[in-house]
Amino acid sequence: MNFEADETIDLSERNLYEYYEILYKHRWTIIPTFLIIVTLVMILTFLTTPVYQATATLVIDKEQTVSPLTGERMDYESYLSQSMTFKTHFKLIKSREVMLKLIRKLELDQVREKQGMETRPWKILLARFKKNLSLILSREEEVLTIEDMQERLIIALQQKITIEEVRDTRLLNINVKDNNPELAREIANTVAAVYIEFDITNRLKYSKNTVSWMGDQLYEIKKKLEDAEQEFLEFKQAEKIFSIEGRQNIISQKIEEFNDAYIEARNSRLEIGAELTELERSFSEKDSLIYARTLVSNSLIEKLYSQLLEQEVELSRLSQVYKSSHPKMEQINTKKANILETLEQEISREIEGMQAAREVLIVREKVLLDTITDFEKEAMDINAKELRYVILQRNVQTNQKLYETLLSKVKETNVTSSGYSSNIRITGEAVTPSNPILPKKKMNLLLSIIFGLMAGVGISFLLEYMDQTLRTEEDIEKYLNLPVLSVVPVGDLSNETEES
Repeated sequence: MNFEADETIDLSERNLYEYYEILYKHRWTIIPTFLIIVTLVMILTFLTTPVYQATATLVIDKEQTVSPLTGERMDYESYLSQSMTFKTHFKLIKSREVMLKLIRKLELDQVREKQGMETRPWKILLARFKKNLSLILSREEEVLTIEDMQERLIIALQQKITIEEVRDTRLLNINVKDNNPELAREIANTVAAVYIEFDITNRLKYSKNTVSWMGDQLYEIKKKLEDAEQEFLEFKQAEKIFSIEGRQNIISQKIEEFNDAYIEARNSRLEIGAELTELERSFSEKDSLIYARTLVSNSLIEKLYSQLLEQEVELSRLSQVYKSSHPKMEQINTKKANILETLEQEISREIEGMQAAREVLIVREKVLLDTITDFEKEAMDINAKELRYVILQRNVQTNQKLYETLLSKVKETNVTSSGYSSNIRITGEAVTPSNPILPKKKMNLLLSIIFGLMAGVGISFLLEYMDQTLRTEEDIEKYLNLPVLSVVPVGDLSNETEES
């Protein structure tokens, strides 16, 4: 008796006993399902080719980085940079270049040309299925070129190899899985050796590129240095400057000397001018003529002044004896007049000499002042040229230092490049594994038991859910909400047959 979907049996209202009844009812579904799954899994497990794993261990020492130009060590390495370094090694170990070196060294393209390199069971089964399907469908087998076969071999090797970091150390484990334990060991050890060789080759290549770059830069710097030296020399020749500092010192010294001479000439002129003014005033006043002798230093004037004093004394003595008209008195007055006249003439000549000396000093002052002005102008010109001089000199010095630094580094790099070594070392070589890691028989058995039971129970509940037949009075009252009026018993047909 079937009902519509809205009258579906609600399994959520069942109790534990009803669940037991359902499981017991479908026991012949659960048991075969369980046995089939366990049997299939174990058959596949025992038919699967064993997979072995070999492990080689590398240590990556802290690299001492040195600047190619300054030679300074840059050893600082943060946790982030160290992590990035390890991740970089993860990628490089499985890079295409390393895999190609591995293939050539072990000749894997010849050893596994027909067998293949796949170790994963499901991949092997899938490949066999595709091959058998192609044979059934009579499809032509795909013809691969050497490049395609090589790329597939590289991909297969990359899938075989796994790299893992040993926590809180600088160790890396290179794990290789293969059906052949000896080959797994050889691949693991060879990958480690090939990667160290690859690292050294890259370092040498980098060193050669650095030397080549520095050589090109050295040539350019040398050309710049020669151009800077030539430009500096032309500037000094054009400006007639041997040394800007020496030229400035000479000009400063000359300005100081001429300035002192100018001050001395000016003071002398002012002194002579003052004496000349006083002398002219005294000369213009006859009564002060005698005072004028004190303003000049002249032996003749001193002598005349002495004679004049003698005549004055003699005249004073004779005036006590003779009258002014006496011949002796007149004689002395005549001598006195002659002496005064001579004294006036001498003082006049002295005035003219002092005037000439003052004019000479005035001319000298002007010449000295013009000379000082010329030197100051030259000093200003030198200061204006100093910037250009300093720039050219600095260019020469900078290019010279850079050239010397590059030259020494090129020589140093050429010497040390041949001695490059890798900071990667093999600390543990892989050994031939004795036990396979796949298939895991115990694990597969346990999982097959779990999934077999789950599949059987699931199918049982699915069948129960799809079965909507009413069998008891309780089912009618429970699911139809109707009372049971009567029950028709099932008759025993065997008894009726015997009575007839």
